Amino acid sequence: MEVEEDEDEPEEKTKCQVCIEGCKHVTAFILSHVGLLSLVVGYCVIGAFTFEALEARNEIQEKRKMTGVRLNVSHYLWNMTQATNLIHPERWAANTTKVLQEFERDLINAIKKDGWDGNENEEQLNWTFTGSLFYSIIT
Repeated sequence: MEVEEDEDEPEEKTKCQVCIEGCKHVTAFILSHVGLLSLVVGYCVIGAFTFEALEARNEIQEKRKMTGVRLNVSHYLWNMTQATNLIHPERWAANTTKVLQEFERDLINAIKKDGWDGNENEEQLNWTFTGSLFYSIIT
């Protein structure tokens, strides 16, 4: 007598098929995480280059503007001091107070609205690649 195989029973997988299926699962897992990580790293690097390109020039312009404002106030006060008759110190004090209050207003606007950090050195920028990468990672 021959034993008939039941066609409803699933075939047993060979060791090779089990190994191939396991390799597919492992590859899909690795590629999905590696792919996601690659996208995140790429986003951060491209963002860093973008932020640096956009913000570094603006930072330099703001430093130059504030250096000019400070120098203008200094020259104005010096010229006013030389031209003022010392017989009227109240007038000199009132004019000086007015100029310094305008300068203070300019400083506050530059810090609050324009992002100036108080540093006039154009060699020390906040928007370097490293700083931009940090900002990109945070956002």
